Amino acid sequence: MQLIYLALGKKSLNVRNSQVSCKVFPSYEEYLENKIVPDFFIVESASDELGLLILRQLRGAVETFLHPVFLHGLSGEEYEFFSDGSVDTLQEALEKSEQLCLGRMQLQHDQEEYAESAMLRILAYLYLRPETIIQPLQQWNLPYLYSYPLVDVLAGNDAEPLHLIETLKNRSFIRSVDLVDRVRHCPSCNFSHFNFIDVCPSCGSIEIEKKPFLHCFTCGTVAPQERFLRGSALICPQCHAQLRHIGADYDRPLENYTCKGCGHFFQEPDIIAHCQNCGKKNKPDELVPWPVYSYQLTERGEYAVRTGELEDVYSLFDELQNINPVHFSYTVDWLLNLCRRHKEELFSLAGIRVANIPELHKRMGRYRLVELVDSYISRIRETIRTTDLTTRTVNDIIWILLPKTDCPNCDIVVSRILDLKSLTVQDEGIQLEFKTVAFSAPDNMIDGETGEQLLARLEGELT
Repeated sequence: MQLIYLALGKKSLNVRNSQVSCKVFPSYEEYLENKIVPDFFIVESASDELGLLILRQLRGAVETFLHPVFLHGLSGEEYEFFSDGSVDTLQEALEKSEQLCLGRMQLQHDQEEYAESAMLRILAYLYLRPETIIQPLQQWNLPYLYSYPLVDVLAGNDAEPLHLIETLKNRSFIRSVDLVDRVRHCPSCNFSHFNFIDVCPSCGSIEIEKKPFLHCFTCGTVAPQERFLRGSALICPQCHAQLRHIGADYDRPLENYTCKGCGHFFQEPDIIAHCQNCGKKNKPDELVPWPVYSYQLTERGEYAVRTGELEDVYSLFDELQNINPVHFSYTVDWLLNLCRRHKEELFSLAGIRVANIPELHKRMGRYRLVELVDSYISRIRETIRTTDLTTRTVNDIIWILLPKTDCPNCDIVVSRILDLKSLTVQDEGIQLEFKTVAFSAPDNMIDGETGEQLLARLEGELT
C-alpha cells in the first residue's frame, strides 16, 4: 500500500513497514508537486491551524476526498468533521484504512463524475463511512449561525451547502438524527442576527421607562407614583384624595411602563426583532423558524451511490405541489364550468416549458444538470402559493393552476418565474431556456371547451 505522510513541522511516527511504501512530505505543496495519489494519508502538524487547513484541502480535492486520512498528534472538535480518527502507530492506520480502501475501489464512479456532482461526492463519502454523522457547527459570524463543515468542504464552490442538505433530505438520501438547535431567520433577507428591542405598544417608540404606578380607588386614576407625591404624602393628582393605606385607598396596578413619546401607560412592552443585516423590523412571530439537525445516510442514499442514479432530471419537476395530471385536468374542467355559471369565480392557468434540457445534458453532464434543475425548482416552490396546484403532463411542461387570480396577476407570477432564469446561468454562458403560455378565465374562455381540450390547446402553443 502507498502512504503519504504529511509531517508538517515534525515527524514522530515510525513508518517503517514491509507492507507500506511511504513518502514523507513537509508540506502539502510539495506533495502536490509529486502528483502521487496514495492509498491513505497520515497528517501530523505542530500547528493545529495548519493541520486543519491540510485536512480541508485533502477533503476538498476530487482526487483525495474519499481517501482515508488519519491524524497523529492532533485532536479537536473540527478535526473530527474531516478525518478518519487519530492513530498512534502505522499498524493501527493500516487496519483502519483496509475497509475504506476496499470500499473506494468498489465504487464505479470516476473522477469526472465526482467533479460534476457535489451531491455525489457527499453521498459517496458517507457511503464509505456509514457511521458518520453530518454535524452542524455553531459560528456566530455566519448569516445562519450554523454551518455544516463537512458539506462545505465536499461541496466546494459547486453548490450552496444548506441548499444541498435540504435537497438530499427532500429526496430521502439523508435523514435527520438529532435536533441540535432551532434558530429564526429574517423573512426579508434570511439572516439570523437580530437586536430585540422593547417598544411602546401604542406608538412603537423605543423611549419607554419602567416606573412604579399607583391606582386611586376614589376616582380610578392610574399614573406613575411620582405624580402622586406631594412632599411626604401621596395625593391623587385627579381627585386630590389623600392615599394613606394600600389596599384601602389605593393599590399598585399591573401597568408599570410609560412611553415618553405618547404618554401611554402599559403593563408589558412589545418586542421588535431588528435585523442587523437588512434593517427590517419584525415581530417575533414573523421570524422564520429553522430547525438545525444532524444527518446520516439512508438506505436510499446508499442505493443511489452504488447505482449512480441520483435522480431523473424531469422527475425533479414533480417536487412542486404536483397532483396527478388526470386530476389536474378534472380540476381545470370543474373550474371552467364554475366560472361559466359564476363569472366572479375567476382563475388562471400558466404553462412553462423548459426547452433545452437535452442540449444542456450534452454540454453539462447529467449530475450538474440535475443540481441546476433542482435549484430552479426550489426557487419556483418559493414563488407559488400554497393554494396553487401544479402538474407535469409531458417531460418538459409544468402547469400551474392559480385560483382566484386574474390575468394581470397571472402575468406577474409568470414574470417572477421567468426572472429566476438569470439565476441558472453557468460559467459556460448557458442557462435554462423557457417558453410560457397563460390563460385566464373568464377573459380567455372558449364556449364548450373542456379542461382537457384547454390543456391540449395551450400545450400546442408551447410545443
